[in-house]
Amino acid sequence: MAIFNFKYKYLVKKQHEHADNLPFYMLCALYIVKHFYYTFNIIDDKVYGTLKQYIIHWSNERNFIIL
Repeated sequence: MAIFNFKYKYLVKKQHEHADNLPFYMLCALYIVKHFYYTFNIIDDKVYGTLKQYIIHWSNERNFIIL
């Protein structure tokens, strides 16, 4: 859910749709990190969160801010 000005509706919608389409390599990396966190309990909460954010924001085109 996002709060936005109606004149930016198209831009916000496009950014949200783009955020849902992760490349295959990002999905694989997230799967591995989640497997280490949930199944093996090798990494703690802080490291898991940091790795997850790093993977999701790997490329500059994936970053956007909603105010």
